[in-house]
Amino acid sequence: MDVVLLLADSAQVSPDGGKVHALGLGWDATTTPTPPATLVVLMKVMWHETNERHHFLLQLRDADGHAVQINSPMGDQAIQVEGDFEVGRAPGIPAGTMQTVKLAAGVGPMALQPGRYEWHAVIDGETKEDWSVSFTVRSPQPTP
Repeated sequence: MDVVLLLADSAQVSPDGGKVHALGLGWDATTTPTPPATLVVLMKVMWHETNERHHFLLQLRDADGHAVQINSPMGDQAIQVEGDFEVGRAPGIPAGTMQTVKLAAGVGPMALQPGRYEWHAVIDGETKEDWSVSFTVRSPQPTP
């Protein structure tokens, strides 16, 4: 399996699941509080991994690699998105063809401290260094 993560101002997956429609794709710097954004995830599933249930975890980490926590009524919680997916072998595609699962996960405004952050993916407990997308949060500019 392979994973590509991208940041966008907004995005959605087409109803047939074949495309991601995105605006403001590829940003890597913002201010705090962060504006609403979308994490675009492309999970490239190899032929031998189709017809199986997989679990994904997308976690926001700080510059030291620690999970970013928010205070909630249930105590401190990591900022993350997780779920399960399964992709079948579409009729008519050649044996061995990789298939891509597309996800657009909306992320609301966050009051993050200035610094470097990274969204990181874990699939079925496995991760790779490049399964991430990082961004910088700048200090807010004073208003004149």
